[in-house]
Parts: sequence; C-alpha cells; structure tokens
Amino acid sequence: MGFLPEACEHQGICGIQYVVEADGSVYPCDFYMLDEYSLGNFNVNTIGQMDEKRAELQFRETSQMVSEECQRCDYRFLCRNGCQRNRVLQADGTYKNYFCKGYKIFFEKHINQLQQIADNLKLG
Repeated sequence: MGFLPEACEHQGICGIQYVVEADGSVYPCDFYMLDEYSLGNFNVNTIGQMDEKRAELQFRETSQMVSEECQRCDYRFLCRNGCQRNRVLQADGTYKNYFCKGYKIFFEKHINQLQQIADNLKLG
C-alpha cells in the first residue's frame, strides 16, 4: 500500500534501536542479545560510545548485503529478504533468507488475494 512494514522483519534493513536488559546491558536487537553484539551498558557507557560500537560491528550495514537473486525477485517489495536472523551467508558475501523458497511459494499462491485486500483497504 506504499507504506513501510511496521515489523522490522520485512523492512529490508535492521533498524537503529537499543534493547536494554534490566542490568543496563544494551544490544542492537532483541534477537541479537549475545555477548558478541553487546553495545555496552548504560551504567558505564554513553550513547555516543554505544553508537561507535554499533558502527564498529556494522550490524545495520550487514543487513543490506542481499544476494543478486533477492534483488531481482518479483516479491522483494513484500519480504525484503526478511530478518537478518533468518539469513544464510552466501559464497559471494551476501545473505539469502532461509525462508526464501517458502515466501515465494506463499506469495505466488496468494499475491492476488493480497492485492485485493490492499485495494479494499485503500477504498476504506
């Protein structure tokens, strides 16, 4: 319908957000609350330091590295390669969504229905 999806799953790029644990530990995403993705801790670090750590990790930039197949896909405007957590690193250094085949099967079967729903919503 011309709007970005509300769920980051289908936005095509990881957002810039902070996920904060009760102890003040900060991570770039609730699916990446792992030591190797730690941005810092609000009890010790400034937001500026955490932004520097995010840039160092290239967390958001990695989510933009999608395969040629994905870039050419008829359904990219709908799935946008899904969430980074569901992507598999390809030999060329890009990522392909683990659920790509399933998305294609679903969209091929239901694209007309999805378009009809969107058209009905536009009409009010």
